[in-house]
Amino acid sequence: MFATGGISKSTGLWTLTVILIALALSGWGAVVYQAKSMARAQDELRERLAEVTSSRNAMMAERGQTQARLNLAYEELRAARGTLAQVTADRDEVKAQLAATRKEVAGRGAEAQPVKETASVGPPPKPATTPTGKPKR
Repeated sequence: MFATGGISKSTGLWTLTVILIALALSGWGAVVYQAKSMARAQDELRERLAEVTSSRNAMMAERGQTQARLNLAYEELRAARGTLAQVTADRDEVKAQLAATRKEVAGRGAEAQPVKETASVGPPPKPATTPTGKPKR
């Protein structure tokens, strides 16, 4: 009635139950470990996303400032071009007046003095005085 050299039925079932429980626990442990790993990975990704978003916002603000400076530079360039056009027109007008004056002077003959292209800036000449210091009449 006793089985010799073999394992009893209840001992085998008990061993099988313990093995299955151990496998189930290790399986659930793996699931829990993976869930925690995924949660850590998601947290890291969220942090990285926050960093990238912050960096992108800073770059967009810098881009806006750079665009504003560029627009200001374009406006200054347009103003400078307008000033250049006005100065060029004034110069051409003065050149035309100088040419007309030279032509007029050349037409007067030898009695006219040549026109200097550059004018000297200084005080007017003093009137001639007598030896007593009174102006001549």
